[in-house]
Formats: sequence, structure tokens, C-alpha cells
Amino acid sequence: MAESLAEWLKKQTDEQLKKHYMSLWESIFVIECFGSKDLIELELTAQELERRGYEITEVRKPRIRKVRK
Repeated sequence: MAESLAEWLKKQTDEQLKKHYMSLWESIFVIECFGSKDLIELELTAQELERRGYEITEVRKPRIRKVRK
């Protein structure tokens, strides 16, 4: 059985998740080349980062920082 996106995200390191989020964000908001799946994946990635104690803020580009352990 194929693993779900949520399961895959949980297996990624913090650095891999941050890179993945930034790549999706750039595709959606800079390049403007995306589908509905990308929006869902961006949200699930953000939720996983937040679960791990990161906060995502957007000024021009998102900034991801650890706020708790």
C-alpha cells in the first residue's frame, strides 16, 4: 500500500521539510505554476512544521523558525 502524504512528511527531517515548504511556496506564489494538490501539500507541510515547533511567517518570503522544542 502506498504511504500517504502525511506519513511521508512525518519521515522527513526538519531541513527536508523546510526546503520542501519553500519550494512549494515559491512554485505557488512566485512562479504561479501550481495545482490544488500543491496548495493542500503546502498546508500539510506547514502543519507538520508547526507540530515540530516551527512558526511560519510571511513577509516577502516565508521565514521558518523554531519557537519551541
